[in-house]
Amino acid sequence: MIKAINLNKYFNKNKANQIHVINNTTLNFPQQGLIAITGPSGCGKTTLLNVLSGLDSAQGIINFDNKLMEGYKSREWDKIRAHKIGFVFQNYYLLEDRTVYDNIKLTLNMVGIVDSEEVDYRIGYCLEAVGLFRFRKRLASDLSFGQKQRVAIARAIAKNPDVIIADEPTGNLDLKNSVEIMKIIKKISLEKLVILVTHNINLANNYADRIISIEDGKVIEDNINHGIDYQTLEYDSDVIYLGDLKAENLSDTIKTYKKDSSDEINLMIVKINNQLYLKTTDKNLRLRVVEPNSNIKFMEGKKETIENEQDFETSFSLSDLDKKAKPRHKKANFSFKESLIEALKKLVNVGRKTKLQIVSLILLGVLFSMAIHVLFSNLFFDDSEIYYDKNVYISDLNKSDLKYLDDDNYLFYPGNVQGYFIFKTGKAGSQLNIESYLPLDALKEKDIIEGRMPENNREIVIDASVLDEKYENHLYYYMNGIFRASDLIDEVISFNPYISSYLREIDLKIVGVTNTNTKAWYGTIDVFDEIFYTHAIYFGEDEYLFYYEEYLDEVIIIEGRKPDNINHEMEVIVPEDIYHIYQNLKEDEKENIKNRYNVSIVGSYQTDADKRIFYITKEAREKLASSDYYGYWGRFRATYLYSLDGSDPGSDDIYNLRESEIESEKLNLKQAQISSISQMIVAITISCLVFFFLVRSSLTRRVREISIYRALGIHKHEIKATFALEYFLTTLMTSFIGIIIGTILINALRNSLFNMIFKVRATSLSFLVASLGIIFANVLIALVPVSMLLRKKPAALLTHFDI
Repeated sequence: MIKAINLNKYFNKNKANQIHVINNTTLNFPQQGLIAITGPSGCGKTTLLNVLSGLDSAQGIINFDNKLMEGYKSREWDKIRAHKIGFVFQNYYLLEDRTVYDNIKLTLNMVGIVDSEEVDYRIGYCLEAVGLFRFRKRLASDLSFGQKQRVAIARAIAKNPDVIIADEPTGNLDLKNSVEIMKIIKKISLEKLVILVTHNINLANNYADRIISIEDGKVIEDNINHGIDYQTLEYDSDVIYLGDLKAENLSDTIKTYKKDSSDEINLMIVKINNQLYLKTTDKNLRLRVVEPNSNIKFMEGKKETIENEQDFETSFSLSDLDKKAKPRHKKANFSFKESLIEALKKLVNVGRKTKLQIVSLILLGVLFSMAIHVLFSNLFFDDSEIYYDKNVYISDLNKSDLKYLDDDNYLFYPGNVQGYFIFKTGKAGSQLNIESYLPLDALKEKDIIEGRMPENNREIVIDASVLDEKYENHLYYYMNGIFRASDLIDEVISFNPYISSYLREIDLKIVGVTNTNTKAWYGTIDVFDEIFYTHAIYFGEDEYLFYYEEYLDEVIIIEGRKPDNINHEMEVIVPEDIYHIYQNLKEDEKENIKNRYNVSIVGSYQTDADKRIFYITKEAREKLASSDYYGYWGRFRATYLYSLDGSDPGSDDIYNLRESEIESEKLNLKQAQISSISQMIVAITISCLVFFFLVRSSLTRRVREISIYRALGIHKHEIKATFALEYFLTTLMTSFIGIIIGTILINALRNSLFNMIFKVRATSLSFLVASLGIIFANVLIALVPVSMLLRKKPAALLTHFDI
């Protein structure tokens, strides 16, 4: 069955403490029989057993059931252990958080025994054989050491393997159970190969067909056990059976037990300060103190003896084990349902440390989510947030320079209105900015979705996109009780382009709502001119220009005369103090001012205002538009055109406002991408590192589980797949929740007053990428420490972590 040729193995090879633990060993094991390997502790018995079963590697050749294994082949050994070998480990190696039933079921599933009736029968039969049937639903962690050992034996024989590997199978059992277990093992050895490691030579002599003795890694004896010497079983010299001794009560609290009643006990007992002192006059007597944690055990009753070969008989039968055998079907050792249940158990039954890890995983999901949303906000340009009409064009030329354009196709207006307004009937007095003002002629009757078209200069139509949640100022409308397009109808707004107490506000009534996605106001050209020209135009840091005709009743001229348009010069009147300064200037200085601003100061007026206001006539308007002064305020110099038929003017001097804004935003976006990518890399790196250390920390509690899987023959790839599925489910129940929370926070930020500062948004694509990304990253990172652990051979896992 098994042939080992020239096996050699070293511990600490080529070091001062080198140990030749398997020394040029060649052994041949038959198809059946009970082979006992004996020797003192540390001689290499267990190491040899590990090599023969593929738990560890060694130099040399192993032929296992005609399968030649030269060099360590992990996958091949996994198949052999899973299908051909049943293990009885010295430390039993049960999955403590699983029931007895589930521990045995795992090994059955590994060999394709999946029929529920057959599984129930095999588990029940084996547990009956070891006297633990009533414990089948109990957790392994609730069993005693002896019970765990018997479960390990039931697990080993349940799948009816070709070979039983037993390392000290009776080490944790009392005499009665030891005899029963050895009877079963002996019965199995009549048909199968059983390799038994024990330090108890009496046990080997009583049951083994062949005894191999090892010392310092070498086979020193290999003998056939020709005849079993039926004798009193003495498995452990540290177990004293009180029934075999003569008892005598010296007092109510002191008892003596002697082999022979004639034996004298010469002993002095002194008790002082809770300490016991013993003294004997017999020089040949050794004193041994039995404390609660001592290896010496007192057992009631007598030792069991073997009188004849019939004492080996047991009701256990391998043929009965296969009585309900069904066709075998290969299935995954860990189904999705089982993995889901296990993941839920680990999340529900958690301690304080694990709860902190769960919170950490959720926070990592939030961090990861926000990093991805910020990246996508800057990575992809959303032109739906450019609220400019695609038919608006701008030119730095004056209208007179654009006369070649067909007036029937283009509406001219001298500039875009910039200013603020408040709702006169609103609950909140917050000031809102106007995005754009478009000629009413650009709007068609069919474009109105609420209300009607304006009927006079004081009525306007407003676009419904001002209520769009993507619009940074939509909250201001909400604060004024305006949530729907219909809420805008009949609202009166007070408009002021520069927020000054010296300016005359204009009240405008909203009579209609359109849906052009421009955030624009639509009004007549006349009211546009009134807003643009009647109100202040910056002349310098502190000066303003007003139309004189609008303030005839308020302006009192003190010196000079009223402004006029004589000799095509722009005439203004100024405050009295400025006029006096101007009058005292030299003629060349006056000429410089005239040439610089194309302006002549012709008078002064009375004012108590701190700010200086210059008054000008309306007739100077065209001249003002082309003056050097307006070169300083370039936005007022531009000429706006609206293409009624959507045609492009086709001139290098004219550019589309929307396209220009898009190009500008794309340029800003490129600059933001570098920053957001850096932030994302930092966030993802932090998330990955924290998750890695969390997994590695939690993995220390799973080493026993992984080691048992590997020892039983579950391949490392299947363990990885199981952990991948488990961490996938764990991520769904932790970090994915963090992704959702992060997305909610981003949307809340976008819909808050902070949206003007943080230009971020959560889209379906960014949410999908964040979700898939956190799952992929978590699973991949989780598999790194698992893979590192699985690089060790099963024996190294079992011993290195001292399970």
